[in-house]
Amino acid sequence: MENYLEFTFGSAKSRVVFTQPSAIPFTEADLIVTDGSVPALRDLPSERLATIGKGENAKTFDSVSRILATALDRRLSNHAVFLGLGGGIACDLAGFAASVWQGGCRLILVPTTLAAQADAAIGGYAALNSMPYRDVVSTVHPAERVFVCGEFLTTLGERDYRSSLAEVIRTGMVEGPKIFSDLQNEREAVLARKPELLAELVRRSIQVKGSVFMHDPRGDGQRRYLSLGHQFAHGLETASGFSVSHGEAVAWGLARAMKAGEMLKLTDGAYAGEVRALLAAYGYPLVRPEVGADAILDAMRRDGARSGQGFSLVLQRDLCSNLVEDVDEAFIRSVLED
Repeated sequence: MENYLEFTFGSAKSRVVFTQPSAIPFTEADLIVTDGSVPALRDLPSERLATIGKGENAKTFDSVSRILATALDRRLSNHAVFLGLGGGIACDLAGFAASVWQGGCRLILVPTTLAAQADAAIGGYAALNSMPYRDVVSTVHPAERVFVCGEFLTTLGERDYRSSLAEVIRTGMVEGPKIFSDLQNEREAVLARKPELLAELVRRSIQVKGSVFMHDPRGDGQRRYLSLGHQFAHGLETASGFSVSHGEAVAWGLARAMKAGEMLKLTDGAYAGEVRALLAAYGYPLVRPEVGADAILDAMRRDGARSGQGFSLVLQRDLCSNLVEDVDEAFIRSVLED
């Protein structure tokens, strides 16, 4: 098996390399964007670091401004190489900053969380929050290279690791039947972080997202399905003041999407039951946290997936059988009620 995958996103070519931390070309980077929590930072020159805060509150224009100020101080040109090192937030900020630096500069990403490796670092989509709302400003700037190192996953805390798994579950539901079955049948090995199995889950997830983004660069078709559960998730995250992690919100959102599909008599009941059982098996709470339905609905009104005064919900008939259905606010409110 090749140690890399290659994709073409519009006119940009992107290579995903599966490697070891020692092979990451940090010396090529003129600027390294990180939240400072990665062990690999010990040997990196401080003058090339742009350190950002942690959490969704850091994914803002202010953080991008600080990154660009560092680039200005270093007198970097549009031939500079920005490198994002860390989870999805570090990757998004590095990608956004690279997309606007002097018309766009080169980008390398080194994702260190499961969600970032399997999802966030692939395809070039980079979004910022306009607090308190999530991902309301975005751009597309694919990395020329993404370095995926399984060793980083062993350093994640248990909550971060389980949270990241929600994105892998989503990918399996939408376009990865083998991913879904492995998550069902190999739960103990997944939770034990068995390297071979994790490597296969990450690789398959990357193949799914890369292929979807290649064939639907504008997000008008198949790519929309990857937002399964995310409309509910983003509403919960915002309404909770980001006290609920993204992955935990996604898992809850997937369960809401199953409920919505069943209420509309679109989703097979046995399949919806399988999804809920899988989410519960990985420890995700399926009832709404102590956040009001009105607050979640208000946050969802600011989501991009609106249809007039209602919502365009991504739903499923069955595993990997996806659709978009327009619904009104009254229906969303009924879905939010446990």
